[in-house]
Amino acid sequence: MTCLICSSEDKPLGFGGTLVERDCSKCGRYGVQTALIDQMKELGQRFHVGRTRGYLAMRIEREENPWITPVDINNHNLLDT
Repeated sequence: MTCLICSSEDKPLGFGGTLVERDCSKCGRYGVQTALIDQMKELGQRFHVGRTRGYLAMRIEREENPWITPVDINNHNLLDT
């Protein structure tokens, strides 16, 4: 599979209901809601690699789950424009 953030090779860790969890050697472990993935694909949107990696690092540093939600995308400007 390919990383949803940087398009490198990654591995799926789980598909728990509405969340897809992945592990990328460059971006690390993260989770994204399946509805968000579908919406981004439909709109042709992609994550901004640097900002999204920084956001995930911040969450891990705060000992929070590294999940990405629609609110996070807006609050932290995670889309590549």
